[in-house]
Amino acid sequence: MWHDVARFELRYQLRQPLFAFSALVFFGLGLALASSDIGVAIGDAPGTTLRNAPIVIARLMPVLSLLGLFAITAFVANAALRDFDRRSDMLFFTKPLRPFEYLSGRLAGSLAVSLLVLLAAVGGLMAGALAPWQPDDRVGLFSFAPYAFGTAAILIPNLLAMGGLFFALALVSRRLSVTFLCVVFFIGMQDAVEVLAQNLESRTLGSLLEPSGIVALETVGRYWTVAEQNTRLPELGGLLLANRLAWLGLAVVVLLLCVSRFDFTARERRAKRRSESVPEVEDTNDGGITVPRIAGSFRRGDGWGQLLLQTRLEISEVIPRAPFLTLLAFGLMFVGAYSWMAGAHLGMPSYPLTHLMLEAIQLGVRLTLVLILVFYAGELMFSQRSLELSQVYDALPVPNRVFLGAKLLALIAVAGVFLLAASVLTVAVQLAKGFAPDLALYAQGLVVLAVPLVPLIVLALFFQALTNHKLMGLLLTVLVLLARFALPQLGFEHNLALYGSHPPITYTAQGGYGHHAEPFGWFMLYWGLAAVALATATLMLWPRGTQGPLRERLAAARGRLSRPALATTPLVMMSLALLGMAATGGWIYV
Repeated sequence: MWHDVARFELRYQLRQPLFAFSALVFFGLGLALASSDIGVAIGDAPGTTLRNAPIVIARLMPVLSLLGLFAITAFVANAALRDFDRRSDMLFFTKPLRPFEYLSGRLAGSLAVSLLVLLAAVGGLMAGALAPWQPDDRVGLFSFAPYAFGTAAILIPNLLAMGGLFFALALVSRRLSVTFLCVVFFIGMQDAVEVLAQNLESRTLGSLLEPSGIVALETVGRYWTVAEQNTRLPELGGLLLANRLAWLGLAVVVLLLCVSRFDFTARERRAKRRSESVPEVEDTNDGGITVPRIAGSFRRGDGWGQLLLQTRLEISEVIPRAPFLTLLAFGLMFVGAYSWMAGAHLGMPSYPLTHLMLEAIQLGVRLTLVLILVFYAGELMFSQRSLELSQVYDALPVPNRVFLGAKLLALIAVAGVFLLAASVLTVAVQLAKGFAPDLALYAQGLVVLAVPLVPLIVLALFFQALTNHKLMGLLLTVLVLLARFALPQLGFEHNLALYGSHPPITYTAQGGYGHHAEPFGWFMLYWGLAAVALATATLMLWPRGTQGPLRERLAAARGRLSRPALATTPLVMMSLALLGMAATGGWIYV
């Protein structure tokens, strides 16, 4: 009966708006990748390598796998958890289904949907190679073989391995948040292995440990000539084959262990154990009702107190929890490795200077911290709804700005904890090596690292409020981050047009940050004003009560603007922010 379950899962996922949205986005991503030199740059290939060279197409397949990891995990985790979240699991568990049939059907259906999304990206790659705007000297004759090889040898094994692993994690944890945090861990490990594999002595080990196959492909074609790069297709053997078999084998083992331990009555037994462990309390109520005292105040003018209390609550939902602490330890592990080897080149050590420690912090948390902030923006936006308390919160006489401000401050606190912990670790590395840290430079460097994160946090919250869908908001935010990397390859490289971007700011021992600090400050002012405008729009679109679709929230926003008492503050804020952006952008441009 597993095929019936798989067919049901496939039909269900295909009807969801997330599938159509993801397929469209990934077709666009494939088109953009094929229309630029990103694939050429991935393997450090010569600039004369063709954009549709076989090795370039093969190297783009792991990139598509990693870019699609959040979408893949959304599909497989939804298949694993949907019955538990909707409390329909016991209905299925009473049917004549064996655990293997039930789980294999759910997994097969979700993997089929994920494959369709990734095939849309492959279609974008082929469309980009045939696009009329491609320069004649940058593309060669079209051949279907590289796309077939990349799909069969890279894309599908990656989908089976990653989809199987995260399906198993979702079943074991029974929580979508834990599964997505493991995705962040996975991507951070991928980034760290790629960095460590740049060492000549680590390439073989990195080719085996790296899950997507990027390092293995780079190692295979590292010494090819330009002619070989443009015509030769990698062979499925050696390190590449070993990498594929290792990760597929790991996924199969994890899935088999998960299926063997899966029990249709596990939740009932756990509930029974919990009920048995709760001691009975004698009812001494004499008939009266004791109403607990509610902390806090709802009087006019008490907004700051409400903001403080709500911020403490939002922070308590993230920082003291085991998933965040695990990711913090994971990030610090890589910061420690980078800081210990800071400045080393081809095995030659360097002094642990403070500016090198700051570079190690940036390497260690640049990707992990950004993904954590994007993920927790969705978690905090939907925290009350996931606990089925949103109606209670929405009925409170508390303005939307308190809830938005609390979530914004909580995410800033998450970034602050990450950066401060990383700086303490790098100071310890310096002291262990006998060097005194420059605390003033640490303060400057942490500001440089932290300030660009604030517009990113606001953007993530805006997309969550706009879509009112956690996964779509996450994917839109990731798409903007990818655009910051991909658009310069297509010729759109002005920092005024790429959200949150700024000129590089580097430190030198002679002049410090020097003349780099002033343009950095102007661009941060520009994007800070953009963040104020987005925060105001987020307030107007804030989902409250039973408002669901975007059109209902737009109607509510127009209703708010029709009342002068409510319209004054957001309109003034947005107008001033947009005028400030125009003035600052004009000053920067001229």
